[in-house]
Amino acid sequence: MKGDALLLSRVIAGGRVQFIIPVYQRNYSWLTENCNQLFNDLVDLVHSGRPTHFFGSIVTSPADGYGINRLVIDGQQRLTTVSLLLLAGIHAVEDGKLEGDKGSIEEAKEEFLMAKFSGTERKIKLLPIENDMEAYDRIFEHDVDNYVKDSKMTRNYQYFYERLTKEPHQLSFDALLNAIERLQIISIELDGNDQPQLIFESLNSTGLDLTGADEIRNYLLMSLTAEEQQYYFKTYWQKIEIATENEPTMFLRDYLTIKQQLQRPVRLSNLYSAWKKYMLGHDRKEELAEMLVYAQYYQQVTEGKLNSKKLSDKMRHICNIETDVANVFFIQFLKYADEKHLTEDEIFKAIDLVENYMARRIVCNMPGNALTQVFCALHKDVLKSMEEYEKAGMENSFTYSDILTYHIMRRDGNYQLPRDTQFVEAIENRDAYHMLKPFQIFLFERLENSVHGEYNDVASDMKSKDATIEHIMPQTLNAEWREMLGDIEEAKEEFLMAKFSGTERKIKLLPIENDMEAYDRIFEHDVDNYVKDSKMTRNYQYFYERLTKEPHQLSFDALLNAIERLQIISIELDGNDQPQLIFESLNSTGLDLTGADEIRNYLLMSLTAEEQQYYFKTYWQKIEIATENEPTMFLRDYLTIKQQLQRPVRLSNLYSAWKKYMLGHDRKEELAEMLVYAQYYQQVTEGKLNSKKLSDKMRHICNIETDVANVFFIQFLKYADEKHLTEDEIFKAIDLVENYMARRIVCNMPGNALTQVFCALHKDVLKSMEEYEKAGMENSFTYSDILTYHIMRRDGNYQLPRDTQFVEAIENRDAYHMLKPFQIFLFERLENSVHGEYNDVASDMKSKDATIEHIMPQTLNAEWREMLGDNFEKIQERYLHTFANLTLTGINSELSNKAFEIKRDGRTVDNIVYPGYKDSKYRLTRSVTDCQKWTEEELQKRSKEICEAFLRLYPLPKTDFKPLPKPVEEVSLDEESFSPTNRILRGFRVFGHEYNETIWKDMLIKIVLLLSERYPDIIDSLYDGGAYLWTAKQADLNYCTQIGTDKYLWTSMGNKGKIACLRYLFDKCDVAESELIFILEPSNE
Repeated sequence: MKGDALLLSRVIAGGRVQFIIPVYQRNYSWLTENCNQLFNDLVDLVHSGRPTHFFGSIVTSPADGYGINRLVIDGQQRLTTVSLLLLAGIHAVEDGKLEGDKGSIEEAKEEFLMAKFSGTERKIKLLPIENDMEAYDRIFEHDVDNYVKDSKMTRNYQYFYERLTKEPHQLSFDALLNAIERLQIISIELDGNDQPQLIFESLNSTGLDLTGADEIRNYLLMSLTAEEQQYYFKTYWQKIEIATENEPTMFLRDYLTIKQQLQRPVRLSNLYSAWKKYMLGHDRKEELAEMLVYAQYYQQVTEGKLNSKKLSDKMRHICNIETDVANVFFIQFLKYADEKHLTEDEIFKAIDLVENYMARRIVCNMPGNALTQVFCALHKDVLKSMEEYEKAGMENSFTYSDILTYHIMRRDGNYQLPRDTQFVEAIENRDAYHMLKPFQIFLFERLENSVHGEYNDVASDMKSKDATIEHIMPQTLNAEWREMLGDIEEAKEEFLMAKFSGTERKIKLLPIENDMEAYDRIFEHDVDNYVKDSKMTRNYQYFYERLTKEPHQLSFDALLNAIERLQIISIELDGNDQPQLIFESLNSTGLDLTGADEIRNYLLMSLTAEEQQYYFKTYWQKIEIATENEPTMFLRDYLTIKQQLQRPVRLSNLYSAWKKYMLGHDRKEELAEMLVYAQYYQQVTEGKLNSKKLSDKMRHICNIETDVANVFFIQFLKYADEKHLTEDEIFKAIDLVENYMARRIVCNMPGNALTQVFCALHKDVLKSMEEYEKAGMENSFTYSDILTYHIMRRDGNYQLPRDTQFVEAIENRDAYHMLKPFQIFLFERLENSVHGEYNDVASDMKSKDATIEHIMPQTLNAEWREMLGDNFEKIQERYLHTFANLTLTGINSELSNKAFEIKRDGRTVDNIVYPGYKDSKYRLTRSVTDCQKWTEEELQKRSKEICEAFLRLYPLPKTDFKPLPKPVEEVSLDEESFSPTNRILRGFRVFGHEYNETIWKDMLIKIVLLLSERYPDIIDSLYDGGAYLWTAKQADLNYCTQIGTDKYLWTSMGNKGKIACLRYLFDKCDVAESELIFILEPSNE
């Protein structure tokens, strides 16, 4: 990779190079505002006299074996826009509308826009993606009559053309060319060793790579059938993860080391490739069983949980060191000890010997990683010595620990156990304060309890910071101390101090004022006065803990070496540069990538050019067509379905969630699967199903213009095809969902509340079917029967309104001011509920050929007041905006405030006929013409008719289906209908662990504390935010319970309130509610 600050003209000039936009890139998408900004910047550049203007970065990689043509990895928007601007200037000169020399424009065209000497048939320098190619070529040829009008390329080109020709005083062609030639970029050219996808993601987002464990898990399980995968995952792999605290990579490294009898563990970067070589000739299923055996010994070692308290305490001493260097030995030894039934004393002696070895070396500051080879060989060495006695036919009276002692003591050089003289000297001279924190904990715990008396758990106290190591001689020395002891560390002076600066402050870094105090406290290592709520402090402590708790990952030398190898593009500005413009250009390109852009790039970018072309055309392009070129919402729904989420992922998190989902998934296979789902998405969103009857039914729901039910319908329609459901059964299911949504719209119940319902509905139906199947009982109920049950069981915010509530809403709902899509949906259904020819009300209303009109007008004239009687004000207030007083018409502006007879019959003025209700094509409107007047009596009659029509359209769903009773009831927090009223709590399960709290208040406090541990930043930000969590300053102690230092939780509320609190916190932490399971006594309902 090579990065240079260059003039753009130098990068794009020349008759050979072509810039190819890869197929996975998004369409050209700059907005007019971006073009306006660029044009204004160029005008300013010309008139200000500045030498250059920074224009962002362009990343390219070789497009062929010669490295001449370049693939544009990042920066296609900039390159394309400059090309369009140049073309606009050239064409304006050719058309005689802009001052410029014709020789100059030809030269500019050949230099910057043509590739005359390219080895391809196309001689144009820029090769856009296929969707933009025609538009660009038409512009390039100045083929005005055939410009692609709906292309953003055409629009932006025309914008530049108009700016240049209508404001020619701002930029002549020569001035334009001069300004473009002064645009400066960071040109990053990749070579064959670079990984374009990783670099692209680094420039545009952040992500996580697969771990070695992820790759090995996928390798072991992916070749199995779905059923086998489920069985072997649960029976073995999941238990391995539990035994390794969900971090199995290091165990797998140790396991491979043991199984292959390696002299040192394989490098983590090579773990997966080494594993695949090892597995040649091994049965994957048998290997999983073997791995679990070893994982259980690994757990004993890493958690210090052996077969007795004496042995566990001894092993925990070594655990405090927080190193895995001896794990390979201990796993083998403990397995051997079980198989050979070694005594507790013998096992203790062996562990104690290893502790002695490690302790002496720590004190003597001898490198721990040097012992890697020793511990890989130790157990094998002991067994080999035993075998030698056996082969020689000699009696071996020596124990395992005897032989182990010999093999440790025989090591010398870097591997030796320090003898007493060296050990004592190190005790006297070793810098114990700056040794790794785990070493301190280990040694000070052993020292403290070497003195006779009650055991003090120093390790726990130091880990919880209830105990710290303090200098008797202080770190900050006054004059007397300095005179006695000398200067500060050389390293600190070199990298963190500025001793010779001309200011009073001698610290190298000067943070902003808000961060200064926190940084200075850290710098002084003033632990007691750290600014606790500062992100500086929190991140410093994070690094400190990572370095001290995982010393095997990075020694200080390795850390320093790694930091020294970090590479950056350093841009040093001078007095002529504009820092703000450069900062903005580096941090945005005018348009953020959409979630779909990022996912498309992720899926296609790692493929070869030929594969990209194939998979783009075969799958991605068809997905775009199926989603009307707006695939982001489909991708959100697809991810929701595939991961069985309780609610769709937030769009801002879509790309990061997608990358996590894709771990272990083949990108090519996923594209094929996505296309299948996209075709069902298209059926749902366009209302195009397998028959006219079903399509018409789905289009009713499409008129609502909500995507809340899409997740359900995609799954249901796919299931219906797979199970060959009849047209009538599919119709019933769609009609049921329409009923559910229509009743809630009329009753003004929030639609977004149904998100979780529709994410769960299909799963709920299948689960009920499975329960019957598992119980061995015949299930005579159809899909729609069970769906009806699961809709009707919802209550509260999720319920389907019953008839009383529905009728009351029909009679009283302000239908005039409801959302336009709701009006279109409901009035279309009402109009066509009356027998007769179908009227496409939806299309008429969308095109404004039909509008909703008040029969009794909003402004009452004398005639209306007289007809309505003395109570006209009350009647108008009661009925004005209700369904009863609304109808469909296209004549609102002329007759809206006229007398009822005129509105009904129409009128003729100056030979112009103004039609009335009797002339309307809408049955809903013509029905009014039977009335001779329009009073409360007619309004009540029409209200009743509309209620009857709605009830015919949407009768209350009924079903005889009942779920099978459950012996033990487990209810997830994501069950919308769950009510804790009169329920007895027997415990709960969260994040895979079970807890025994049986009081609802205790349960709430425990979960809040667990969330605080996992998501400290998020939970801390919620205190004093107006809901549930309070600091001591604002907490009402009559209603709150203290849950930490200065932290209080509102607990004086009913159990429903506690559930609401949990849902609020899970939402804020972005944790799936399905993570929390309540264990309850079965309901008596």
